[in-house]
Amino acid sequence: MDELVKHVRDHLSQVKPTRAVLGAIVILLLTKSGRLYLKGYLAQALSALSIHVLPRRLVIGSLRRAFHAPLWYLRSNLNLVTTPAPKYRGQYRPVQGKNWKGHWIGQSLANSRASDVTQWVSASDVIVLYFHGGGFVSGHSLQYMAAFSKWQEVVKAKYNYRVKILSVDYDLAPEHKWPKQNKQCMVAYKYLIKDMKVNPEKIIIAGDSAGGNLTVMLTLDLEAHHLPLPRGIVMISPWVNFSTTSASLTSNGRRDYISKSSLQQALKAYLPANRFDELLTSPDASPFNANLASLPPTLITYGGYEIFRDDVKAFAERCKDAGALVQVLSHETREHDWVVDPVIAQTNDAWEYAWNTIGTWTGHVIRGEYEQ
Repeated sequence: MDELVKHVRDHLSQVKPTRAVLGAIVILLLTKSGRLYLKGYLAQALSALSIHVLPRRLVIGSLRRAFHAPLWYLRSNLNLVTTPAPKYRGQYRPVQGKNWKGHWIGQSLANSRASDVTQWVSASDVIVLYFHGGGFVSGHSLQYMAAFSKWQEVVKAKYNYRVKILSVDYDLAPEHKWPKQNKQCMVAYKYLIKDMKVNPEKIIIAGDSAGGNLTVMLTLDLEAHHLPLPRGIVMISPWVNFSTTSASLTSNGRRDYISKSSLQQALKAYLPANRFDELLTSPDASPFNANLASLPPTLITYGGYEIFRDDVKAFAERCKDAGALVQVLSHETREHDWVVDPVIAQTNDAWEYAWNTIGTWTGHVIRGEYEQ
């Protein structure tokens, strides 16, 4: 991309202004790199507008309409507004595994050779294996680049630890049903510890919303298969209870941008019809009723205005009762996923508070300061 921009700049300096403008438009619209660059700037502008200009009620209302729209509309709009900003070019690189794909994320990576990536990973102090949210039906591995960059920045500043992130693009429902996503997460973890030779003591598994579900399910699966556990796990506004019966699903229904009805639609897309009723409460898919005694140090976040609030709070208590070391991060007046989305966080103070807390927790966990 940098070479494209340089080529355009050099070319435009030699032509008349009118032709220069027309040439720039052609390149931006008719080339894949140009369109991606344009989408990144548009996403950045929409984010700034939502945070600093538009009334919060309008922003949350727009998100609510998107999450209740037809699936094709939700996916296309989510992909547009979460396109990585141009400043993140060069900080991610696609990776294709066996039956899974995703992106490696970190500084000076995009142009590295395959052998360089192996060295780049081995030289890291922390590896985050991340699963994105989106109700199992939408989302992609690069939708939280601002959050990923902030996480890396804070841990580097506080502890001088180099954090690299492997963000997974698991297959989406309804095209792909449970348990395929869980299996892909397991294969991605094995890629780290076997193919890339990463010490599990350096790994933190993390995810938001549906990805928070996949995070804890993978950790429980690792225990069941007698595989080494990660150093810690982070669950951001996790979807841990499929029964959709908690009080906050109703009481926060007008505050949050996701709703009970949108959750029920996502569940119908995600869970196979022949086991639907069983899996709503089965620990095979809904970890709320699982044996949580094996969990490593855990950080759980939620917002006071989100519909998952009561489920997440109860799940955190269940983890503590099972003996897990749990830290909870919350904000009384924020909605679902406020930690990973600066538009939902709304203020820089809330954003900084969240990532300073997560960064500090990360350093403590890697140092082993939360071991029993």
